[in-house]
Amino acid sequence: MADLCSARTTEDLRRAVKAAVRVVPDFPSPGVNFRDISATWEQQPQLFRMLVDEIARPFREPRPDVVLSIEALGHLFGPTSPTSCNVGLCWRARPVSWPAAHFASRTQ
Repeated sequence: MADLCSARTTEDLRRAVKAAVRVVPDFPSPGVNFRDISATWEQQPQLFRMLVDEIARPFREPRPDVVLSIEALGHLFGPTSPTSCNVGLCWRARPVSWPAAHFASRTQ
């Protein structure tokens, strides 16, 4: 487990995240290494929070009115970044991603 107490710089945080990533060899096919960070959020929630804060840092000044989170592989960070900036969230998914004909949401 990475030493989060010493993650004082962006480079320290990068090293902590890299150390936390689990490599799953030959997934989804032979020769491909899948890099899985999902278990880290359960085991090291403070690392997740530090990463979200670092992602949001460049957007604090000038502060945005809202963060648009587009459904994608990085969808975990889009919805959490507004909390770090204390702004609203607008989440957008492809229509085929939802069983309902229309889905819209905005949270503060």
